[in-house]
Amino acid sequence: MAKKIKISRKQMQRPDEFITWFDRALDYVREHSLEAVLGVAAVFVALALGQGIIYYQDSRRDASILALSQALMILEAPLQKDLTDQQMLSGVWSYASAEERSAAASAQLGKIIKDYPGTPQARQARLYLAGVQRDAQDYRAAVESYNAYLQANPNLDPEIRTIALMGLATSHFDLGNFQEAFNAFQQIISVPDAFNRDEALVGASSCEENLGRLDEAIALLKQAEEEYPDTVATRNVPIKIRILEKAKEMVQAQPAPSPTPKKAATPEKAAAPEKALVQEKAAVQNKTAGQEPAPRPSAEAPLSPAPETAPKEAAPQ
Repeated sequence: MAKKIKISRKQMQRPDEFITWFDRALDYVREHSLEAVLGVAAVFVALALGQGIIYYQDSRRDASILALSQALMILEAPLQKDLTDQQMLSGVWSYASAEERSAAASAQLGKIIKDYPGTPQARQARLYLAGVQRDAQDYRAAVESYNAYLQANPNLDPEIRTIALMGLATSHFDLGNFQEAFNAFQQIISVPDAFNRDEALVGASSCEENLGRLDEAIALLKQAEEEYPDTVATRNVPIKIRILEKAKEMVQAQPAPSPTPKKAATPEKAAAPEKALVQEKAAVQNKTAGQEPAPRPSAEAPLSPAPETAPKEAAPQ
């Protein structure tokens, strides 16, 4: 049998807590309906903006990835002269010349850098652009692109950084900027486990040779030979060392240059002091005789002594 619960009249008259809270909330909404609507609208706008920003970023990233992929396809496209019969029949994307391919790749990479600044794809595009410019022998443009890439990315992965530094060094070298090239090679050499450190040692030695520092050039080659005895870059190092040592011996065997002899004075210059003395003597004689000094003779006219003047006779008394 269910137990009966007795509720007093006082308890029955007490208001229900949920109904009371709901009534208060409803009254608040009625009183602040405009603020409530605006608040809800603001929440929806914020959500929409957030979704829009995310969508924009995603679409921008996707577009930059697609653009970079197109640039790489251009770089890898074959030349028409290298196409097989099957490739020609299938209509493989190709270019008539390397210059045409480089121009197309440069245009696409430049567009990525301009349209998608700050993205990883734009940073990669700048490095690819520097390589295209170097291959096209536009070394000044390549130097600018490599420098811009390195300055914009100070915290690069060491391997990627040494690739950019090698491109910068070789571009400077081909321009004849041997000291700048040496500085870039040295930055690679300072990375102990750099994969292209052997090439940097040989390159730095070539810079020293061109700068006339044969001892330093030989020392770098010997270091490369000792640390990397079996690489492609150091294959000809022993021969190069012997050549530089022979050049050093020849330089040391050359006699010291003798002092340059003084130029002998020309007859005209040698006679100048004598002419001056003769002219001074004539001027003194003319002054003594109460006459004006004779005009200075030209260099071509022969010098002659001033004419003697007869003494004046005394007037008769």
